[in-house]
Amino acid sequence: MNHDSSLPGTSFATRGDLIFRQTAPLVLSDSLSSLYADEPLVGDGATSFSTRSTSIDTILQKYSNREFVADYKERFSFWGKSGFDKTSTNDAFNFTLTMDINEQQIDFVPTLPDMLKDFWIKYLSLFLLVDYLLRKILCFIFSHQMVETIVVTA
Repeated sequence: MNHDSSLPGTSFATRGDLIFRQTAPLVLSDSLSSLYADEPLVGDGATSFSTRSTSIDTILQKYSNREFVADYKERFSFWGKSGFDKTSTNDAFNFTLTMDINEQQIDFVPTLPDMLKDFWIKYLSLFLLVDYLLRKILCFIFSHQMVETIVVTA
């Protein structure tokens, strides 16, 4: 988000979309995991950090190198200009951010049990359908004696 104005302002409002971006499929597992718990953006995670030793460029570089990130895409913004009333003592600045989170596609690699369950459900439903139809067809053929048969005695 970026806005430039040569006029002083008392408020800024913006509206946009939060977009999930991934460079690799998400790998699912049976346990709960925290992505990037071992790779903090600020500091090394084990020791305290100083704001003087941490630059915004380093934080942005670490964030952009991640496989899963959320991007804000601004659709429109409004800069509220301040009036020319010099007697006002209100120095407040109002910032309003409205973020829409729409349905998005997330690519993932399923676990083996998930794949087996999916296969079993599809196989079972197809088997039941074919079994039912085959039994009805065979019942119709045999009940109407549509197949000529010969009895062989030994």
